[in-house]
Amino acid sequence: MHFRKRLAVSFRQLKRLQRSLKRPEQLADYPLVSSEKLRFADTDRNGHVSNAVFAVCCQNARMELLSDAERTPVPPEVQFVLGRLDLTFRREMHWPGTVQVGTRVARVERCTVHLAQALFVGERCVAIAKSAVVLINKDTRRPEPLSSELAAHMTDFSGPATRNNNLLLQARRAIATWPVRT
Repeated sequence: MHFRKRLAVSFRQLKRLQRSLKRPEQLADYPLVSSEKLRFADTDRNGHVSNAVFAVCCQNARMELLSDAERTPVPPEVQFVLGRLDLTFRREMHWPGTVQVGTRVARVERCTVHLAQALFVGERCVAIAKSAVVLINKDTRRPEPLSSELAAHMTDFSGPATRNNNLLLQARRAIATWPVRT
C-alpha cells in the first residue's frame, strides 16, 4: 500500500510539472530582461523586421549577461564564444517598436553554458532561441572547464522553467529506481 501511495503522489506531481511546462512563454520566466529599439533600417522589403535582427537582439542580450564582470566573473585569460544558436520564429516583428529579450541559463555543463531566450513584442512571444556558449582559453583557443564559482554565478540566472525541468528529471529518475512488484 505504501508503495502505491508513493507512486500515485509522484505521478500527480509529474503530471502537474508537465502541464506547467506547456504554458506559453512569459517574460516573467526570465531573470534577465533587456530591451532593443527596432529601427527602420531593420526592416526588409516586405515591411517586416529582418530575421537577422532577431539573432542580433539575442546576441546583445546574451552579451549583457556574459560581459558583465559582476554577473559572470570570467578570468581574463578565458572568454565565451557562441557554439550553437537555434532560433525559432513564431511571429513577425514590425517597425516602429521595441522588443524585450528575456534570457535565462538553461543548463551548465563542464565547459558549456546553455541559454534559453525569448523575444517579446508587448505580451506576445515572437521568437525563442536556444544557444550554447563555450568557455575557451584565449591563447590556445581550446575549451576550458568552468570554475565552480562561475558555474554557481551562472545558475543564479536559471528561471522557473529550468527549475521545473530539473524537478521533472528528478521525478523520472526516482520512479525509474523504484522496485517493481510482479
